[in-house]
Amino acid sequence: MVFESDGVRVSAVDIVVNTVKRMLMEGELKVGDRLPNEMDLVKLCSVSRGSVREAMKILDAYGIIEIKRGEGTFVCSKCSRFMFNPLLFQILIKGYEMTALIEMRSIIERGILELVIQHASGQEIEELSQANDQFMAELAAHPQGSTQLARELDMRFHRMTGKYCHNPIMKEIYDFLLDFIAPSIDPGNPGVLQAHERLGQALRQRNVELATQCLKAHQRSWTDEAKRWSGAAKENEPRRGDAAYRWKESLERRELKESQG
Repeated sequence: MVFESDGVRVSAVDIVVNTVKRMLMEGELKVGDRLPNEMDLVKLCSVSRGSVREAMKILDAYGIIEIKRGEGTFVCSKCSRFMFNPLLFQILIKGYEMTALIEMRSIIERGILELVIQHASGQEIEELSQANDQFMAELAAHPQGSTQLARELDMRFHRMTGKYCHNPIMKEIYDFLLDFIAPSIDPGNPGVLQAHERLGQALRQRNVELATQCLKAHQRSWTDEAKRWSGAAKENEPRRGDAAYRWKESLERRELKESQG
């Protein structure tokens, strides 16, 4: 069933989903609260029971609600990464220019680093510095090209910055961005080692201006990564080891891990 709302066609399932979203945004529902039962939602939304059930499946898949047999349906207490998947697929399907993603990465990482410099403890700064040093050591040991270990150490460092910015919203958004760009990252690109050396200095000195300058310079290597990734992703059959293949594998591994709890 499809309805008209302000000139926009809205399905009955969407009405239920939007109703739950509105209740969350307006504070009628909070983390851990039980949702109205099926019949109450049928009356509230003026839809069928089938539409309510389908909407609950969608919200469950997004990680917004948790269905407990014999108890009811509750607002989840933990954010699931699955809720970012629709955005991920929208980006892929619409084929946004990679320059747009590079700009987004630059803005987010600038904010992340500023928060890290402001809020991270001395111990956390030291842990970040050590993680950065490990990455640079691996990179220096293989100057002719990147290794899988170097990519893993690079991602580990970036995820740690998300953790130590001490802003859970920024961390979730940054983790989503890292998941998306991970397959395109090639630490062997020119300038990466030098950029991370300066970034390490900025963190130890808690120097926001130096960190910002470093990211601006680093953006050139991101552009090179994006061009290679974009070209590989357009091939009909991604080859093992290329960027498109790594993206496919990383997405499958992430979804398998989250499905297993």
